[in-house]
Amino acid sequence: MKTLILAALLCALLALDTAQRQSCFSGWTWNNGRCFIYVPKAMTWLDAQRNCNLQGGYPTSVRDAEEYAVIQKVITDAKGTGLIWVGGYDKIREGKWIWTDGTPFTYTNWAA
Repeated sequence: MKTLILAALLCALLALDTAQRQSCFSGWTWNNGRCFIYVPKAMTWLDAQRNCNLQGGYPTSVRDAEEYAVIQKVITDAKGTGLIWVGGYDKIREGKWIWTDGTPFTYTNWAA
């Protein structure tokens, strides 16, 4: 039996380059050339992807442990639950994970 999990989401987008200073829109958090925002709304993964796309971003990819720590801080600062959607999926081939933003799926330190 498959279980549908509803979770909040974390969107990411490329940071704006304004006069050589990296910045984000209000409410977003900057890290290493990308901006992140926690969206505290329960939705399906597909709806989460659409929500991020409407904001000019995509469900976040997680590139390394440092970025994962930043993502966790964004959730904590927003007083989020920690149960979030990110942009990894294996729809094309079961068990072959990819990110919606096209970056390589190399970070694998996930809970069971």
